[in-house]
Amino acid sequence: MKYPTFQLQYDPAKIPKLAEKYMEISGADDRRMEDAGKRITHGDFSRSNLEIICGWKSHRRVRLLDKNTNVEIEKALKGAIGATNVKDAVGSLETLAGVGVKMASAILTAIDPERYCP
Repeated sequence: MKYPTFQLQYDPAKIPKLAEKYMEISGADDRRMEDAGKRITHGDFSRSNLEIICGWKSHRRVRLLDKNTNVEIEKALKGAIGATNVKDAVGSLETLAGVGVKMASAILTAIDPERYCP
C-alpha cells in the first residue's frame, strides 16, 4: 500500500507566529478551562465549572448539561476525582446527560492534566 507524502502547506518558519496568533484567540479559553478544572480538584463541584470545561470541548453540547441536577453533577465529579482508574472515572462522568467518552476525557484532562494527559 502506498501512503501519500505529507507536505506542510506553509513555511515552517511561520509556525511561531501562527502559534502566537492561536494563543491570542484561544489561549483565554484554555486558561478558563484549566482554572475550572483546578477549582473542581479543590472541591468546587459547581455546574458553572463543568459548563466551562464542556464549552471548551464543544459549545453545542453544553445545554445538554441542563438535564442534570446540581446533585448529580457533584456526585459525578466527586466520583471521577475519587476513582482509582480511568474506566471508573469515565464511568462516573458518563452518568451525566451530555457526557460521553470524549467529553469525559476533556473533563478529566482539565481536572488532572498530569494524570490524564501526560
